[in-house]
Amino acid sequence: MKRDAKRLKGAIMFVVFVSVIILMLSILTESFAQKGPLRLTTAATSVGSPPYVVVSNFAEAAKRGLPPGSSINVESAGTTANTARIGEGELDFGYLNMIDVAFAIKGKPPFTKKYEKIRMLCGIFPPGAEEYLFMVEKGTGLNSIDEIKQKRYPLTLAIPMKGSGSELLTRMVLGAYGITYDDITSWGGKVIFTSFTEQRALFKDRRVQATASIMPYPHPGYVEIFTFRKDVLFLPIDKKEVIEELKKDGIIQIVVKKGHYGFTDRDIPTIATPSILGVRADLPDEIVYSLLKGAFENIDLIQKSHSIMKNFTIEMAYKVPASFTDIVPFHPAAEKYFKEKLRH
Repeated sequence: MKRDAKRLKGAIMFVVFVSVIILMLSILTESFAQKGPLRLTTAATSVGSPPYVVVSNFAEAAKRGLPPGSSINVESAGTTANTARIGEGELDFGYLNMIDVAFAIKGKPPFTKKYEKIRMLCGIFPPGAEEYLFMVEKGTGLNSIDEIKQKRYPLTLAIPMKGSGSELLTRMVLGAYGITYDDITSWGGKVIFTSFTEQRALFKDRRVQATASIMPYPHPGYVEIFTFRKDVLFLPIDKKEVIEELKKDGIIQIVVKKGHYGFTDRDIPTIATPSILGVRADLPDEIVYSLLKGAFENIDLIQKSHSIMKNFTIEMAYKVPASFTDIVPFHPAAEKYFKEKLRH
């Protein structure tokens, strides 16, 4: 009898405990909803670009987790600018490349100080989607980046503006192979820093021999280039010591498969920088949690935003960036959300 009474008492206490927790969560949710509409700002890259479209759809989905009448304004900028603005607390969340975040937190150029108040919200593209391609015309006779140095080749190279993520990575890649921009110039070549639009036009019209950028696949600008040119090689980035050096700044190795962009004749190892949505560290927990709740309860909006997102999952959004928490941690509320949803 005593044992039965003790069990009954324990069961009652458990029910009371669970009821209190449910009540508290209900009160918190209602309290959050009663705060009224929120006005948040996010940013991607240029209007119409794949990241802009994907982030816009993410914002539309995430908004559904916020109080009625809330809005999320989507601005266009660049990953470097987005990183600094989040670090300054001027942007609630935004589209970033891991390389930008790594440099910002360390205070490495192009950043003039350390931005330590950046946190991860989630991964946003599949791993390797933001691929780095170093391409040359076949007429150069080059088959590797090593050969540029070995032959002291007078390469004409068009790359994005100084300080951009693509330019920084190109400088790092060349540096890892023992090449500087000054070396290329001293060999009779030329390095042109320009917009991607002009970079694309220069290569497409055969006014330069090479170009390099980080771009989401498939990128319409590259599709345009390869519509006009098939005499192109992607130079491999496969030296172990180079990869190990680049990993310190949030770079991963990937392989672009045979037939990439419709013309490659073999698999080619290269590198990529994971794309994430970063968030300011002081954005309140309930807002961060609700953003993710809205986004992943309406994940079909994100999956339909671009062909590359069709297989996007909550597991992908967490597990890919989770390997870079030694560079930047998740926002505590984001970590809580993913741990709850991915608990097995």
